[in-house]
Order: sequence, then structure tokens, then C-alpha cells
Amino acid sequence: MPLARRTRVLSILSLLSLVVLVSKYYQQIVDNRTGHAGIVHDPVFLDVGKDHVDSKGRPAQDSIEDESPLPAGDLEVPPPPFHAADPPPPLPVDLPPTEVDASPPTPAGPSLPEYCSTSSCLQGSWQPRSPLFTSIADLQVEYANPQEQMWSGCHMPLPPQCALSLDNVEGEGSILLNAEFPAHTLEEQKALTEKRLLEVMNYVRKPDNGTMCLFDAEEFVVRMLKSALGFVLVGDFITAQLFYALGYAPHALDIAFQEDPPHLHSADLLILTNANGTLMRGAWVKQKNVHMHILRLSVGSTKKLQEKVGVEEERMKRPIFSLLEEHIEITHTLKGWIKDIATFPGIEDDQGVTEDTVMFGNAGAHWSQHKLTMLPNPGTDAPEQDLVVATYKEMINRLTTRLSPITNLSIYYRATSPGHPTCLLPPASTSIPYNTLLPHPNSTVAEQLEDPSLVPARLEVSLVPPHANAEEKRGRRKWDWDLFDRHNALWRDFVQWEKECWDAGTETSDAKWFFLDVWNQALQRQDAHAEPGADCLHWCLPSLPEQWICHLHHALFMEGEEKKKKIQVV
Repeated sequence: MPLARRTRVLSILSLLSLVVLVSKYYQQIVDNRTGHAGIVHDPVFLDVGKDHVDSKGRPAQDSIEDESPLPAGDLEVPPPPFHAADPPPPLPVDLPPTEVDASPPTPAGPSLPEYCSTSSCLQGSWQPRSPLFTSIADLQVEYANPQEQMWSGCHMPLPPQCALSLDNVEGEGSILLNAEFPAHTLEEQKALTEKRLLEVMNYVRKPDNGTMCLFDAEEFVVRMLKSALGFVLVGDFITAQLFYALGYAPHALDIAFQEDPPHLHSADLLILTNANGTLMRGAWVKQKNVHMHILRLSVGSTKKLQEKVGVEEERMKRPIFSLLEEHIEITHTLKGWIKDIATFPGIEDDQGVTEDTVMFGNAGAHWSQHKLTMLPNPGTDAPEQDLVVATYKEMINRLTTRLSPITNLSIYYRATSPGHPTCLLPPASTSIPYNTLLPHPNSTVAEQLEDPSLVPARLEVSLVPPHANAEEKRGRRKWDWDLFDRHNALWRDFVQWEKECWDAGTETSDAKWFFLDVWNQALQRQDAHAEPGADCLHWCLPSLPEQWICHLHHALFMEGEEKKKKIQVV
């Protein structure tokens, strides 16, 4: 055999022998560690005899395929036989040392909460706060605010047939039943209003499934700063209550606003001239139904927010929060508000403006026979209510047609919240089968006890002073609180249709539509209205309006998460 070929064969055989020896060595270690010590299955590791090695301890010739004699030193000598009790011999080849990680194990990070979807978060119940507020001081610590007057009470009705006396008896006003029977002093009334606020605020909303993200006032402001026009609320006084509750939280973080700056359209320039047309003077006259807030440019927190978002100076001059008090929504008290929103600069005009303007609107409580006196009067309530609903539907068609072409706009329609004609302090009426000072335990109970068909009759016997005549009682029925849910259903259907069009790729609307269905959670809170026995439509602040802001914040958060997922997929 040529020398080169023989050398290659010997090298290959040497390598094969080493591989066999190493593998069998590790098999023996495995056997020892797994409880099979002393049970050796390969004859190489048995007490071998002379038949297996030559006189120099090398493998016998019959163990090698090539019958040619091998020169000494071509193969490593195999390890001597050993018993399981003996330590293993050194490896026949050098292996790199095994690196052992001596660092402590990395602790598992906190598990992310399982957030509920926007719609499922609205399904739930009101549960007692833990720990409870036990005093007004406890509540004011939670709601500490250097810029705002802190929440201090929910209004309590005067005792029956009482009148407020302003005669300053002993330096203090008092509430008198009559000259002989004093009722509550002002100090007593203050204590009662504080007590009622604690009762209202000692319940918190718990979704049936999942959790909501915590409301972060700074992040909410940042989100609005990233849009061309921020957060625009459009609606009646209940929407105004929401606006007041919204402003409280940023102020608590020392974020400062300038209210209604003159350069915004919430103020009209009034030009006065003399008889020959010469300009005499100019003055800013504020529109009473428009409230716009920009970040106060002179404070340090505003500069930090601007740097965080990366927007230009021009964006800082436009609103973060705006309230357009429009009770009917079709330019009833505020002309041209849709055009004003449409003509504000969009994303393409500003560096750092990357999000939609958010409109939070509602129209419902004022769509009634009581307000729409121009409608024909068929003579009975049912046909006239049908006319109200038909007119309301036409309003939706016109409003959505005018808003849908606006780009960079996300519209969240808030469901009209219910009125509770029976929000009286017990014993209000023996016909009411529940305690009106407590929330309903769940949505099922609320729907049963607050059936809309019961509302008209309850309005006749509730919220009416004892001297009310029959005509006044009939007038209360025309408030049409029993139509609120029907109005909400029309909006719910429209937004669902819009969503289906988006999903199918047939959407022609530039604006994005959402429906925030707060009806059910508000239906459970007959205890939280502004003034039991007198105002069972508006809400004690902050209570429900604050909760709606939290829901909107969660909805915007979930929308942001969806955008991130889409970007990752792309």
C-alpha cells in the first residue's frame, strides 16, 4: 500500500478509535449518574483479557480492518479497565472547560395585566372601595390639587317644606321648617353634603373580565398634544360636567392651562366704528358656549411636555381641551362648529402631530317633546314620541354626513346616560322596591328595576313639589327620559355599520367612529345623581363623568396597542 494512503488510513482509524473511546467514557458516566453503576454493557469497559490487546497494551490486530501491521505510537493507549467505585480516568483528549454561570437567576418580571377590550370593560358592577373613605379629609388626600378647589360635597335636598333663612341668627344662616321648628343649620347641611359625597365615591367600577389601564393624566395630555386640535367635547351640561372632571386631574399634576386665550375662535373680535366708519376700538367678546384651554406657555411643565412630544411652537398655541356646549348638535346654540373643526390644521401641517383629534360627543337628553315644540302634536304621547325618534334619526344622518369627511379625526359618541326619576332619599315612596341610596348590585337587576316603560309614570310622582298641578305633572312625561335608550340604539347601529365597512374595506368615511356605551354602568347608579329628589339627570361630581374619562383613556390606549401590532406585522 502506498505510504500516503496508509498514512491517511491510520489517521482515520486513530480518529475513529478516539471517538469510540470518548463516547463510551461518557456512557459510563451517564450510567453512574442514573443509578446503573457497575452495569457495563460494552466489552471495552469490562476486565478484558489478552485476546483484546497486544503485548504493548495496544488493541489486537483483529480489531482493525486493515490487516497491515501498525507502527508503534500511531494510536493512543486505551484507558485501563476500572470499576464503578473508582473515580473515572482522565479523558484521552483535551476538551474545553465547561463554563458555569454563577450569577443569580434573573427574577421573572411582573406579569402584564390582562386588559379588557373597550366594550367588555363597560360591562361590570360597582363594588365598595377598599379601603373606604371614612372622612372628607381621606377623599381630599386622594384628590389633592394645588390649582383647583377640592371636591367637598354632593348636594342634599332641603328637608320638606323648608326654606333657607338668611337672617344670620347669631352670625349663622339657618334652614327653617317654620318659625317654631328649626331644621338644619348650615353647618349641619355641610356635614350632610360631605357624607353624601363619601357615600357616592365609596364605590368603584369593576369590569366583569380583565382590568382597565390606570388613568394617567399626563399621558392623556400628551396624547392630545400629539393631535392637531386635542380633545373636543360636544354636548349638553352633562358633557360640561365631564369637561370639569377632566380638568381636575391634570391640575393635580401641576399642569397649567390658559383658559380661552383671545387668539382662538372662542372669542370674537368686536369692531366698533364711528358714524363715518373710522375704527374706534376693538375688544374680545367671548362666546358663552365655547371653552378652550391651551397649555400655559410660561410654566416649566409646559416646556417639558413640548419637548417630550416634539411638537412645534404653533401647536402649543392651539387647544388641548375644548368644550362646545351644543345641546341639540345641529348648530342650535353654536353656529359653524363643524366647519371650525374641519378647517383646523391636520397632521400634514405640524411636526410631531401624529395622532387624530379626538371628539367626544353626545346628543340625547334634550331631544324630547318638551324641547322640540315645533313638532306636530298628534294629541297623544306615543305618536309624538315616534316623531321625536324619527327627527333624531335624521339628525344622526345629517351630522355623520358632515363629520365623516374630516380627516385625522376620531369620534367617540358617548351614550346618553339614564335619568332615574326615583333618586329620592328613603323613605321616598313605598312603591319603590329598593334602597335609592345604594347602587344596583349588577346590570341585570338594574335593567329589571329601571325598565324604561316605568319612567313616564315615575316622572309624574317624583321630582315634583307637592303643589304641582296636573298640567305640570303631564309636562314631566314630555321630558322623554324613556327615549334615551332608543336614541342610543340608533347610534350603536350606525357605529357598528361603520365598523363593518372598515373591516370589509368599503369604508368611505375619513373620520373614525366609535361608540362608548356607558348606559348600563350609569343605569346602576341611581344613587349618584346631582340632587336627589330634584335633579335625577345630572351627576354628583366627580363620580360618573370621571369614570367615563377613564374609559375613554382606556379606549385610546387599546387603539394605540392595536396600531403597534399592525406596525409589527408590516
